[in-house]
Amino acid sequence: MWVARCSRCGHAVRWNPRGARAPYRLWVRTRALNLRLGVALTAGQAAGIASIAIGAQFVDQYRILTRFENAPILLRNEFIFMYLGLGGAAAIAAAVSAVFLAPDQRIPIRVLLAWTIGALPVILLLSLLPLSAASEVREDVAEAFSDPYMYTRSFSLCALVPLVSFVLAYPIDALRKLVSREFLRRYRSSIRSNLVLSRNAHA
Repeated sequence: MWVARCSRCGHAVRWNPRGARAPYRLWVRTRALNLRLGVALTAGQAAGIASIAIGAQFVDQYRILTRFENAPILLRNEFIFMYLGLGGAAAIAAAVSAVFLAPDQRIPIRVLLAWTIGALPVILLLSLLPLSAASEVREDVAEAFSDPYMYTRSFSLCALVPLVSFVLAYPIDALRKLVSREFLRRYRSSIRSNLVLSRNAHA
């Protein structure tokens, strides 16, 4: 049982439930903050990895289309399914990151923070490493994005993923609030029952 103590002498002082549970409340808040930031950053990094995979698929698609004449139809269908899977994963991960990151802010700001803090560093790191190491990769990327049609298409499809994550953030945030309210209700009811039991034991 938590007992309030004097900060100078260390002896027990009068019973104060709020003061007695102060260390426990501080520990719970710190743990919740660490858990929330961990989920937000992990989900943001997952969104960045999925975005890099989408960019790699763009470059591979352009390389195969320019070298093989009878591949476009098969490659186009395969790329659509690949893009839907990777784009959906990136959008969901970014939405989850936005929900757990800065819950006091509005949804657009949280989505922007999720992409800039969580996903963007991973995108820059994973894209600059192979570009700086292999000359063939640099040539393929430069050739792919020098095509105006490919550049416009890749930019529009890549911009669609953050928009989808912005839309998905609203229902995910509503679900998070519902679960948080239910958890707090049960937590407060358990605290009340414990206080009643402690009062009856000291009566």
